Amino acid sequence: MIEYLSLDCENKEGVWSSSSEIKIDKLGYISVNGKKTKDFWNGKISADKKPLRLKIRNISGDETIKVFE
Repeated sequence: MIEYLSLDCENKEGVWSSSSEIKIDKLGYISVNGKKTKDFWNGKISADKKPLRLKIRNISGDETIKVFE
């Protein structure tokens, strides 16, 4: 299960800059960029700029970073 997603629109490598992020709580509600909502995650994450990298963390704490070409 996914608990956190983040887009980096600033850097292709190096220090992570979170341009947009979604945190999913244990009940399925989301926080978008630090603002809690009563919405459920619809499977999407968006940003104003073109994303260069995506970070996904599961509930075990394992993180995967995908670099977009």
